[in-house]
Amino acid sequence: MTIMDARIVPLEKGYSIDSFVFMELDDRVELDESRLNNIRRALTTVLTDNDDDLTVTRTLHRQARMFTTRTSAEFDTSASGDNTVLEIVAADRPGLLSDIGRVFVEQGVDIEAAKIMTIGERAEDVFYISDEAGRPLDVDAQEELRQALLTRLDSDLD
Repeated sequence: MTIMDARIVPLEKGYSIDSFVFMELDDRVELDESRLNNIRRALTTVLTDNDDDLTVTRTLHRQARMFTTRTSAEFDTSASGDNTVLEIVAADRPGLLSDIGRVFVEQGVDIEAAKIMTIGERAEDVFYISDEAGRPLDVDAQEELRQALLTRLDSDLD
């Protein structure tokens, strides 16, 4: 199973609605009740686990290993001026969103909203982010975040 699309919609009091579009790795279009129950159990386990050290065990597809999409991270300011908009283009792989999230935590970046999209082997993700105080990232913080993302996400391409 792989994430094809995701959205994070912020709500009040630190809550959000997170929606994901998944695709099975084989050619299945419809899921039976047994598969749905397995997915529910796995999600419940992950969401209720307090362990921050989640390990991705799925490997990269043989065909995807042939592509070498370099990561790019471009910044802009949201129309309201309240957030920094970060657009990341990277090679899709298992654990990509987890790695991005870990860099955000390390850099003290909060996600206000996100749009995740996968097109073939290419992930095109847009994040509306702020610093821990809820302010847009300044130029220095943007560059530090860019370098941390490039280092983490492209480490296996070299």
